[in-house]
Amino acid sequence: MSEQQRLPVFLLTGFLGSGKTTLLNSVLPGYADSALVINELGDIGIDDQLIEDRSVPVTLLAGGCVCCTVRGSLGSTLRNLWMSRRSGAVPPFSRVIIETTGAADPWGVVESLMRDSFLQRHYALASVLTTVDAERGLDGLLAFPEVIEQVLVADTLLMSRADRASESQLETLQATLSRLNPKAAILAIQPGQVPDGLLDDQAETRCRYTGLTINAGVSLVPRVAAAGGMAMQGMAATKAHANSTIQSASLRLPQPLEQWQLMRALEQWLGENARYLLRFKGLFYIAGEPGPLLVQAVSYGMDEPRLLPRWPDEERNSRMVLIINHASPGMAQGLLEKLAAQLSG
Repeated sequence: MSEQQRLPVFLLTGFLGSGKTTLLNSVLPGYADSALVINELGDIGIDDQLIEDRSVPVTLLAGGCVCCTVRGSLGSTLRNLWMSRRSGAVPPFSRVIIETTGAADPWGVVESLMRDSFLQRHYALASVLTTVDAERGLDGLLAFPEVIEQVLVADTLLMSRADRASESQLETLQATLSRLNPKAAILAIQPGQVPDGLLDDQAETRCRYTGLTINAGVSLVPRVAAAGGMAMQGMAATKAHANSTIQSASLRLPQPLEQWQLMRALEQWLGENARYLLRFKGLFYIAGEPGPLLVQAVSYGMDEPRLLPRWPDEERNSRMVLIINHASPGMAQGLLEKLAAQLSG
């Protein structure tokens, strides 16, 4: 790739627990010449530690959604990546993949790529990919503006965990997605399965945002709606977090834990708080084990806990990130502290 060519950017979005990191681990072996930017809602990064291909340059944007709180950091990150690539400080890469937090409104990222003159010169938005959990579907999720925005912005909708869904579930979900975004391609995928050409640079024919530019003060949504023909149903270009009840908290514990005690406490705690829970992720320091125990959960269940062969960094402590839907400020932090007290008792 010459210096004059713009680097394609692939925006990977999707609601909390919809399988974005699982998809990345399936995709990256075939696209090892990529740079990865991972956004975490909490102050402690976990998703970036779960990327299995460590040869890929990974940058973490923690502490808020890339669409709002750390939006300015995205521009700086992409500038630094470009300069590092040019100087040889990082291995050469042919594309950038941005994984947003599951609570992100991706319009903000699209706008950032189009408003910033440096990013316009050096990067081109190639595709917006949105994962939707086929097992769960959209039941109960359409109340979250973030989910609607993630579906509307996509040119490719990926029904993840299709192996766990029935044929009728897949048909119902596909019909709903088609009504919301009739211009998007809709694909059913399962763990370890990567659609052909998913991250090929097809910006000129695939992404509806190619060629659009935005001046200060001009709203993106109506122009994209006209360009893509989407039925926006009168939705304004609002930022989903303005009145959102989604909140996050993170916490570390230094002491090693017994796995059986951890699981007993977690199962009780998750059961008591399932009605609030959107996403829980934890790397736990288990006594006598060379690596941490990975625990991930959403409101409707917990994935099978998995012992990792080694720690992803030099720190040996348990780390947890909790994302909930609750109107009371500080509720997420209080729930995590309650869990920590149970584990320390």
